[in-house]
Amino acid sequence: MTVQWPRVDLEIVLLLEYLRCRLLKECSYQVYTVTICFISHSSEMGGAERVLLESIEALQKRGHNCKVVLPANGLMQDALERIDVEYRIISFPLWGSSTGMHVAAWFKTVLGTIWNVVLVARAVRQWKASMVYTSTVTVCVGALAARLLGIPHIWHIQEFGRDDHGITFILGENRSRRLVGTLSAKCIFVSATLATDYSPFIPREKIAVVYPCVQAVTSQFGGANTQNKPSRSQIRFRCVIVGTVIEGKGQAISLQAIALLKKAGSIVDLVIVGDGPPSYRSVLNEIIMENNLSNQVSFTGRLQDPSVEIRLADVLLVCSRREAFGRTTIEGMFAGKPVIGARSGATEELIQNGVNGLLFRNGDAEELAARILELKEHPDLTVRLGLAAQAWAMNRFTAERFADDLCSALFPSSTVPLCTPALHDEISAISVGSQPNQK
Repeated sequence: MTVQWPRVDLEIVLLLEYLRCRLLKECSYQVYTVTICFISHSSEMGGAERVLLESIEALQKRGHNCKVVLPANGLMQDALERIDVEYRIISFPLWGSSTGMHVAAWFKTVLGTIWNVVLVARAVRQWKASMVYTSTVTVCVGALAARLLGIPHIWHIQEFGRDDHGITFILGENRSRRLVGTLSAKCIFVSATLATDYSPFIPREKIAVVYPCVQAVTSQFGGANTQNKPSRSQIRFRCVIVGTVIEGKGQAISLQAIALLKKAGSIVDLVIVGDGPPSYRSVLNEIIMENNLSNQVSFTGRLQDPSVEIRLADVLLVCSRREAFGRTTIEGMFAGKPVIGARSGATEELIQNGVNGLLFRNGDAEELAARILELKEHPDLTVRLGLAAQAWAMNRFTAERFADDLCSALFPSSTVPLCTPALHDEISAISVGSQPNQK
């Protein structure tokens, strides 16, 4: 006996399906899930690690399973446990070093890489992952393990290498960049500037640009402007520079600018957030002593939450020689602070001079000093640029946008219409007033 469902029930089902389609954005959604094994170069909580966590959370919300391989114990373990992500610790070496590498260390790195490729491949197979995702260019074990297993590898590239972090690759920079393209199904870059830099070595069809969402900062600042919060800088104008204390980040330029302002009779405080090698810290201390800046400059060391110092400052300085993205820039914008950035790298993608911040010639301490003085002498400009930066950042760097862009890069053809055209037409007809059959 065939059951004849009442027409009204069919219409209710179709209407519910139509509403579901609308909620799932233009009648499409992920039709399958995959297990992805992420490779993190570090177990700490720097910028690259935060992007990795944001990527995992974005993919989890779209129904995908994420696993992580860490090189050591660290803060990342707690972060992964909070979002219920399984991880394993495999002490693999990096294929790039910022301290140089002698012959014995070179051979040790090569042999260690070969052995750990096998260990990573074993973990990937046990997790039944169908994709390996490496979150930084400084690690190659994930790419080699994926090639060994015959599955796709994604390389999420967040640094230039030599120009921003002074990294020397064991196989040489150009050869390593070609291998990045050869061993990857897709290379995701955190800025267009970075993608352009790698483009001579990677096929165009493998390149995608996905800006991070910086969602941790959104929660820290809560979406509200912070210009009116109490600040020590109400006493003296205060600048802050955040990042690893190395030559490429330009702390020396910021000190030179503060020294020039002092000679011109304008006292400005500078807070340096971050840590780094003692050799560069000695260089900075020399500049401080030579210019008698001890009462104006303070070092905080590395902070897990630099937003506190950003809120207490009047201006954020970004003096990096070549920034691959500029997470700190966005942190300053979210805080409603004007950012003065060097005309280099991706900083020029984020700051529109005179609109949401100010730019100065890369390495030019005199122009940086002039920009700082301009904001110090014009509080209304400081507020206007800060508000414009905050509005722009909060509109651009959202978790939803990041998830959409990331999934489009990873799964360009993985979504299908939830409703066929014929079914959609029938739903539309019903939704505009079609009545159930009556006897």
